[in-house]
Amino acid sequence: WMDNTDEYERLDQVPYSLRLLYRASRDGNKATKFHQKCDNKGATIVVAKIEGSETIVGGYNPLYWDSSNEYKNSSLSFIFLIQDRNNSDKGFTLGRIIHDNDSAIYNNSSYGPTFGGGYDLLCLFNKWSSNQNSYNSYGNIGLPSEFKVSDWEVFKVLKKS
Repeated sequence: WMDNTDEYERLDQVPYSLRLLYRASRDGNKATKFHQKCDNKGATIVVAKIEGSETIVGGYNPLYWDSSNEYKNSSLSFIFLIQDRNNSDKGFTLGRIIHDNDSAIYNNSSYGPTFGGGYDLLCLFNKWSSNQNSYNSYGNIGLPSEFKVSDWEVFKVLKKS
């Protein structure tokens, strides 16, 4: 999906590897810690586990995080929801940019990872949210409007050589 394709590949054929940059429970669930570990590191994928469930939510930023308080343009970013880890055909929903590429990624020094001009997926550390009633950049993937996560991580995406 990172190459803007919906082709499923076998795990041993995925052309990317991931390196953990940040884990909230390990590094501190604060804006300063997120930005210290993740700013200007290139493409990343964010993964969060919704508290009290097996549901995973996240997003892909093909650019980089920073503290500029500005939106970034991308047609390759996406958000996702995994409700059934054991059955990817039934439990996986992907939301690609459907309009407003200019607001795909929002970088704010006081926020965690933020996807979309209407805050399609917003991390405010103790509270995560998804505003599906605003001007959305991504398709509606069925996220709750507010939720807590038990932990979340940011991985650097590396192209295998």
